Amino acid sequence: MENSAVTLYTKDNWEKLKWEHFQEGQLMKSYFLPLLKNNTNNLIKNVHTSLGFVAIDDILLPYTVNEEEYDNSYVCSPYNHYITYSKEELSMLNNKLLEVIFHFLLGLISKFAKKIEINKVVYINNWLISTNLSPSLSKEQLESIKNTMLAKYPDYLIGFRSINEGLYPKMKVDLEALHFQMLPSRFVYISRPEEILNATKKVRNTLNRDKKLLDKNEFDIIQHDDFTKEDLIRAKQLYDKLYLEKYSYNNPQFTEDFILSTHANRALTYVGLKKDGVLEGVFGSKIYQNMMANPVLGYNTDLPKEKGLYRILRYLAVQESINNQRLYHQSAGVGRFKYDRGAKGYPEFTAIYIKHLAKRKQYFWKSLCYLLNRFAIKIVDKKKL
Repeated sequence: MENSAVTLYTKDNWEKLKWEHFQEGQLMKSYFLPLLKNNTNNLIKNVHTSLGFVAIDDILLPYTVNEEEYDNSYVCSPYNHYITYSKEELSMLNNKLLEVIFHFLLGLISKFAKKIEINKVVYINNWLISTNLSPSLSKEQLESIKNTMLAKYPDYLIGFRSINEGLYPKMKVDLEALHFQMLPSRFVYISRPEEILNATKKVRNTLNRDKKLLDKNEFDIIQHDDFTKEDLIRAKQLYDKLYLEKYSYNNPQFTEDFILSTHANRALTYVGLKKDGVLEGVFGSKIYQNMMANPVLGYNTDLPKEKGLYRILRYLAVQESINNQRLYHQSAGVGRFKYDRGAKGYPEFTAIYIKHLAKRKQYFWKSLCYLLNRFAIKIVDKKKL
């Protein structure tokens, strides 16, 4: 079978891109046009990258090109993902001695990582967010994309982001057959409407308790078209309170312009919770080929935990997925919480191609793949982190 032709669109020719010729072309245009017209960091403060698009048949995928940019969010920076972020996560070990040992080891690794140009990467299917939904690509399409990228970027690691067996089992097998290494990135949770509707009594009871919490607190639920500009500015603040202040500033730092543009262009679909006219919780859903994820989610962390804002937001998102018969990629974190509500867990990978790189670079990446597959994934799965 002859492989299909691949076309690349970069800053030199992206105005020739005919969005309407591709699957989800309007969504991609709505989402990426503001990023193309500005520097990426004007919309996502800690993302400095060069954007491009790879087209094959009727499929269009965004990709990013980086060199160093060590202060970037993990969405573009392996250094941030595996070194900077890992140092922050050491406290989860709850073992001071291990924290000191691993902090020292990460310090040594970081020096070597810079020497082997860890951030010299091309990431395919990179929407600059944690959860990247993908179309299904055939082995022939994957091979054509790989060969085109190697010709265009011969000194770069080539990676496909957000590969997991829950959504793309055949793609994972095909990528491995094409000699991609599976580099673990996180452990994610995915729910399907039919599985939720036919879930165990325990799962149904948990969801019913979440619904009762919503009814008890008497929040006003607002839909996308009900958001005012003030609500959207507040939505950005609520995201910051949760994902930056509570979790990590290595997460994408969305600006007000990002929130306003994704709302105005319907690149994301927003739902909010109001109390006495004030937005107290929000999620913005990316909807792609009947799948959904929430790159924007936040709530007022200053309110008492008993208000259950996170529980209510997740309950509403699950109901959205059921009502619209959409698979729901619930991202990573709080695994026990999501598992108790009918989601299933899967390791998620960046599929990386490194055979063309220098031997010391290959050794680094193969070692990292081995260690994370051998130890980290099992720990996260066991503890439902």
